[in-house]
Amino acid sequence: AHHALSKATSRKPQAFLFDAVRERLASLVADPVGARVVALLGDFGTVKTVGMLCEELAKLPAADLVQGEHSSKVLAAVAKRVDETKGLRHAFLEKAVAAATPARVAEHAGARRFLAAVACDPSYAAAVAKTVQSKSVKAFFAAQLTSPKPVSDAVQFTSDLLASSAASAEAAVVDAVCDAVNAAVAPLMKPDAAHRPRPEVMLALARAPSDRVAGGICRAAAKWQDLPKHVSGPVAEALAAAAQHAPTADAQALADRVAAVAPLQELVTKSTHSARLIVALRGLGLLNASSDRTAEAAIDAVEDTLTCQSASCATASRAAAQRALERMGADAAAGSRPRRTRPTVAVVESDDEADEAKPSPARKSARAEKKKVASRK
Repeated sequence: AHHALSKATSRKPQAFLFDAVRERLASLVADPVGARVVALLGDFGTVKTVGMLCEELAKLPAADLVQGEHSSKVLAAVAKRVDETKGLRHAFLEKAVAAATPARVAEHAGARRFLAAVACDPSYAAAVAKTVQSKSVKAFFAAQLTSPKPVSDAVQFTSDLLASSAASAEAAVVDAVCDAVNAAVAPLMKPDAAHRPRPEVMLALARAPSDRVAGGICRAAAKWQDLPKHVSGPVAEALAAAAQHAPTADAQALADRVAAVAPLQELVTKSTHSARLIVALRGLGLLNASSDRTAEAAIDAVEDTLTCQSASCATASRAAAQRALERMGADAAAGSRPRRTRPTVAVVESDDEADEAKPSPARKSARAEKKKVASRK
């Protein structure tokens, strides 16, 4: 179904699929396989198909859909289709957002998945901001994001919610989400905290469009007693992202502390994480290594390597895409898919090659001797 809908050039396949699932929609959205199939209509369906799907979903209990482990995947797919503006999607999502109460978001992974998805739609920014700022959701963040072992979806939910709210470009929801997450991880940002926030959460928080939050990360990290351990780990990439968005004074405080941890030449060659941090800080003009030619040369070499790696990945992706397009063009010209053929055995054409392919006399005699010994036994 995924291949048929994603590659289709007409609405016929999705219309056929929609007709097939309409009568059994209630049971399909509660089934792991069925929910994935229905979610494809939300992912790849036309505006008309998405509207018709929402019209059918509106007939089902919104609370069950929101908090369901599998049905919430269908709602998340629909929530991301901000291009559907004819009213059917909006009418359904209004019911779903109302059903995503703070208590359900705190208790059910499905409700959290839906809330993170719908945060990308500016139409529901106020509702999402209100839910995130509720006592129940704040308590969930405080309990899970400060735990060394949070529930399986807590970190993913936080990262998705931060990214989705940033995509909405609505200041109200961006500030609400950033403030809620920042307040939850604040105890872990203290200089003597037993452990630090998860790298994924810190990176998502650092990339959020909030200079205030990024500046806070830089100021706090500059005072960490265990910063020498973290500059060479995954947290370093979050620090690099925060420095790029933070006010200059806050970013400079972080850079000065990093420079005091160890010689720059040692840091830039210690790990990929520390190398990216040093290159980012120097690129922002926050590190001055000109007085140490060895360190300057080491940073230049690492920066060239990282640039080449990024360029190689981009080139490889473009080449793969080009090859895929060429194959698609060849298949279209042929009018059918290429058939898989078994590898053929190379045929010896010349007499000399045929003679070389024949077993040597010594090998023949060895085989004959083995047969004689076997027959005697």
